[in-house]
Amino acid sequence: MAAPDAASAPKIIPFAALEAGDADACAAVVEAWKAGVACVVRLADRAVLRELWKGSAAGLATADTWPLERLGGLEVGHRQHGARDFLETRAICDEVRPPLGDGVRCAFDHLERCARAALKAACGPLGAAPETLLNLLDEPGRPKLSASVLRLCRYVAPAGEPRKRVCFGAHTDTTFCTAAPCAATPGLEVLDHGTWTSPERGRDSGTDVLVFCGEFLQVLSKSFYEAAVHRVALTAGAAESVRYSAPFLLRARRDATIVPVAAVAGGPPPRLLGLPGLSMAKFHRFLELRRRKLVQEHAQSNDDSDDSDTGFILK
Repeated sequence: MAAPDAASAPKIIPFAALEAGDADACAAVVEAWKAGVACVVRLADRAVLRELWKGSAAGLATADTWPLERLGGLEVGHRQHGARDFLETRAICDEVRPPLGDGVRCAFDHLERCARAALKAACGPLGAAPETLLNLLDEPGRPKLSASVLRLCRYVAPAGEPRKRVCFGAHTDTTFCTAAPCAATPGLEVLDHGTWTSPERGRDSGTDVLVFCGEFLQVLSKSFYEAAVHRVALTAGAAESVRYSAPFLLRARRDATIVPVAAVAGGPPPRLLGLPGLSMAKFHRFLELRRRKLVQEHAQSNDDSDDSDTGFILK
């Protein structure tokens, strides 16, 4: 495939405009997600991501003190796969688990708001009230451990590797959408019409967030929206290359149940898949099983997606 192309730069959407439901901001989300690529949301407050990157580095430096555990069936803590480390963080009330400080908690809140606003924007062309999907997410105030995850990641490409190393193979996310702050070390690549592109290049790691569609929304929208196929690739060269990233994975509560789709008065016929009564736990499980089947069929290498809560390509 062709080399990543920074020329295919996505549009920039001001965070405030997206939250306010600005028509142009919403249209930019819809355009990108229909094409299976990311849009860029720009935060106004640089302190949010600055504190997130500090908290990510500190948390991953002490990751061994946060062993992976299951709390109410949800994973929290550190897991390692070869040259990549993940620290799974979830929110409850005004805290994050593991307790990584106010900077990570604040970033969790902002990225959650960003992802929710993008999902709400995407509901317009689907002809369904946004609450149809938004009510499947974490409850206001998060009285329980959040279904959504802020995943703090560290990828390492050892020195002396002149060729690109794929640290995390091509996959789609088992989410409604993913809000991924642009990292200081670019490495996220998105498949755009058969070409791997690098939407992080030229972006500001202090303000810019890539937001792209996941499997939940692709399936429920009957592929009106396409889950973004993406991977992480690094080139080290003479010196070791280390990349920190922090994608926010917007997921449904597993105890939530899909309700009948209510049409919007005066709007187009609903495009959402009608699955009333289906629990999101079963829906999530269906996507996990489908991913495993596809992984087996395509005989993925050890560097490709092998995480139970990360999807594979649905196309």
